[in-house]
Amino acid sequence: MIPRSKKQLIKDSKHIKLLATTAMILLLFGSFVTAVRADARQLSEGKKIATIGLRIVDAYYADLDNDGYEDDILGIIKITMTGVNVANMEYVISLTLPSGTIYSYLVKITTNQDVIVLKNFFWDHAYESGDYTLKVTLNLINYEKITVSETYTFDPPGSSQGGEPTFDVV
Repeated sequence: MIPRSKKQLIKDSKHIKLLATTAMILLLFGSFVTAVRADARQLSEGKKIATIGLRIVDAYYADLDNDGYEDDILGIIKITMTGVNVANMEYVISLTLPSGTIYSYLVKITTNQDVIVLKNFFWDHAYESGDYTLKVTLNLINYEKITVSETYTFDPPGSSQGGEPTFDVV
């Protein structure tokens, strides 16, 4: 994403500060959310087994930025880990619009928590009618690479665009 104006730069700066604060809170305290779907992989390293789970807990549209348009999407994901002291991972979260347009974002995480829940905000992305697909691909890169993926399809109403599409993780 390339900001178009000074106002957009200020807005992005505020989002980055909020993201950093929330990420620190998540790293310190962790969270728990009951989820509906799961995918897990195991990696054997000597006698140790690492298990990684990924769930898309929910995805929906709303007017999350209070601009008068229900064109924002919140995707909530839950990552669970066992057998990993400190996890170095990255995930790519992609939102596919009904037209086939894809927005993808890379998020890198280092944590010592067994469970983390992340809220992914797609600001001003829901402007088409039809099915939207949220896909998350998580890579644990501590040992050998473990990859898990999850997909979630939903149908927000469209036809209104409040601004330039942007992305945040909380």
